[in-house]
Amino acid sequence: MKRSSLRPFLHSLFILAFSFAAMSSPLFAGKVQPAGVKNPGIFGIVLAGTAQEFYGRADHVLSVSFQEYSTGPLFVSEVVIDMTGSNQLFRIYHARPVSLNDATNVANAAAGAAGELTNGAVAPTVPDVPTEITNAETTVQKAVSRVTAGLVVKTYPITTHAKTAEFSVGSREELLSFFKTFRDLYVNRELKIKNNAVVPATTVATGGAIGAITINRIGGVLFTIQ
Repeated sequence: MKRSSLRPFLHSLFILAFSFAAMSSPLFAGKVQPAGVKNPGIFGIVLAGTAQEFYGRADHVLSVSFQEYSTGPLFVSEVVIDMTGSNQLFRIYHARPVSLNDATNVANAAAGAAGELTNGAVAPTVPDVPTEITNAETTVQKAVSRVTAGLVVKTYPITTHAKTAEFSVGSREELLSFFKTFRDLYVNRELKIKNNAVVPATTVATGGAIGAITINRIGGVLFTIQ
């Protein structure tokens, strides 16, 4: 991209970032409360900072999965929980615009493929992205993640997700953390919980889990995610 064309591009990015930031809400940390639901046969999932909640029977969970895919201009990370006897899936996802890093990875892969196909006769290189564009793009990504948390858009009845209960969260990292915790408890792996947070295995190994509660079930647990 020529430098003369950077100014309008950067201007648009900063305007978008400012607009999203103005509408964004504070970030919340996730929690795992072993006795957050009084009925030990029920688990709950709450989206912090919103009125969205989900409760289900622990013995009715058929499967839990984590996947990532692209759809149009968005890159989606999602957790799907399937419940027996229900005609709806429970879906929690994080969506973000396809990033410069994504585009660079695709370009590098294409350049490598061109080299292989031509036995090195053609060896295209991918130019570095100017720092000012990278910084602006990072700001936009963070702002979009914050403002879209909790917002799910459906168009009935044509949407492919018409029969799903859905949460949208603002952090891929926390979504993945929730999935790993839910998965481990679902398959009866023991976890140490202290101050409503999972104690890392490295901390447990070094004796840092004193006072922690040991659980291996999803029943009775209240999960709070961003």
